[in-house]
Amino acid sequence: MNRLAAILFATIVLAVPSSSIRAQGASEAQSTFIDPSIAAAGMGHAGASVFWGEFPNGWANPALLGYHQGVHYAYGRMQLVPELVDDIWFKTHEITIGGGGLGLYLAGKPIEAIGHLRLDYGVSEGTDADGNPTGLFESYEQIDQFGFGLNLVEAFATVQRLSGHDESQLSRHVDLSIGHTWKNVTVDLAPVSVALDGRAGRGEAPQRDWGALLRVTPIDGFPRDGSGVQDGLSWRLQVAAGFSMRNYADNGGSGMFADEGANIQEERLLGGSARVAVRLAGESVGGIWNFVEPILALGLTVEEANYYQGNAKLDNYDVARSGQELALLETLYLRHGYVNDDAGSIHDDTYGIGVRLHFKKMLGATYDWADVPQSYLLGRNTRQAVTFFVDPIRLIHALQ
Repeated sequence: MNRLAAILFATIVLAVPSSSIRAQGASEAQSTFIDPSIAAAGMGHAGASVFWGEFPNGWANPALLGYHQGVHYAYGRMQLVPELVDDIWFKTHEITIGGGGLGLYLAGKPIEAIGHLRLDYGVSEGTDADGNPTGLFESYEQIDQFGFGLNLVEAFATVQRLSGHDESQLSRHVDLSIGHTWKNVTVDLAPVSVALDGRAGRGEAPQRDWGALLRVTPIDGFPRDGSGVQDGLSWRLQVAAGFSMRNYADNGGSGMFADEGANIQEERLLGGSARVAVRLAGESVGGIWNFVEPILALGLTVEEANYYQGNAKLDNYDVARSGQELALLETLYLRHGYVNDDAGSIHDDTYGIGVRLHFKKMLGATYDWADVPQSYLLGRNTRQAVTFFVDPIRLIHALQ
């Protein structure tokens, strides 16, 4: 298999975790189905309702952006299809800014120089019909997007607080979030000079995502400020349900190549999650507690993904995902998941580890690693990401 053929083959059987070969109107721009969250990858790629953590998965569900606090920059990378060629990489640069119930996601939009999600197929040597070299060219898929999430109850409490009124306690027990993402998808596989039919293997199309999440906290014995001296253990139980519709823009095109429009499948995610956390007794101010939190927690999530071409649901292409995460002192995270995808012949486990280092929640970094199954034609793969974060509000208060 020559290099260009390998690239074209990879766009069909791409190592998209739990996204299989979808023969009924195969989707172009497979990069739109690669979740950049490594934490979610370790939990069976189930992220649409996972509300906890420093970096909730706004890619899977834009509503989760409403839970972000501070400024985060995340860089991730994953090598794809090493069985075919060795320089196909999915790389992500993401920035989120959040606080008070409002979160923003920037990856190439609205400012082009800030972030992107890019599936890089590497450099190939072009040839004409007679086999003569025509020069080198790059092949890639790139997604530039901007999103927002709004936690309605938390935002209302923030307005109350800023206006000098007593803050509503409703956000301690229930909150509802909504979110939306605008994105531009570019696929550029080959120039006209290497195409036998004289048409460039390139296309561009706008797409959109939206989502909603409802979270309920039936038990919350944690101190409101999360610090101080505590006698005995305290508990918190939270449950949530999330829904998101990804790639829902219908451009009516016959395909992305030669700018004919979009033929990108719509993905609908429906998930539920629960997390129980226990806060340890005793003093939790200063010393080691500047770097860790006196909390042990277990999170569980399940999710179903359905796929549509236009308004038609693709039968027998449903994917079921589940995951668990054990958090120790909000510093070490142990993850496991399972993917059940009949169309892609994926019935396998995922594994993940996360390590978070911080100082008084003001600034820090997180490293995530995951080991995941791919299409049945390929082997397992590993993914890694590093996230840097700073909370300007906490930092300013500390300096004052």
